[in-house]
Amino acid sequence: MPEKPRNDSGLPDEQEQQEERQRRVERVSQNADEYKQSWKATIEDMHALAEQREDEGWDVLELIAGDTAPMGRGTGEDEGEFGLSYVVGADDAEAFREVFEAGEFPVYDVYRQTQMGHVFVVTELRDPDIEQVVFIAGAYVQRDEKMCAYTAREEGEMYTHVRKLDGTKLGVFRHEGYEKFFPHADRMPDLDEGWVSDA
Repeated sequence: MPEKPRNDSGLPDEQEQQEERQRRVERVSQNADEYKQSWKATIEDMHALAEQREDEGWDVLELIAGDTAPMGRGTGEDEGEFGLSYVVGADDAEAFREVFEAGEFPVYDVYRQTQMGHVFVVTELRDPDIEQVVFIAGAYVQRDEKMCAYTAREEGEMYTHVRKLDGTKLGVFRHEGYEKFFPHADRMPDLDEGWVSDA
């Protein structure tokens, strides 16, 4: 009976390929579990922050984005939207629209954590005049923020966009500065020199 070809590990090629496939599945599964845990922790952190604001007398709206994306401009572009884009569901959209139209929200904070190449972020938007605060939780792949961070650094400001799934704009917030969103931005080299990660 012919013997199956073996490789340097002493295992038949087919067996090693099967074991490597299994290792890949396990890695993906582990990363998925870690991602879920990090996302769950982000939501819990948002709830804790919201409770704290409520105890201080603020009206609170909490939003969980179905999709979050950093938007930047292409090299050489001087115009165009940039910032973090959050997509919210229909029910949240109506609640957000009412709150957005009632205030200015000049004060903001950003709570972010980077794990496994993802950024888990909660943006807090406050309007002291009407004692209203909006929290928005989202997550995105860290490498996707490169052009957004460059654009924000170049402009010296940042924007938060809230949209519906169909792309309808619900509100845009302008923020003085960008460091809270991208704490590594001032360490970034020029565009042709690469990218610095805060992971």
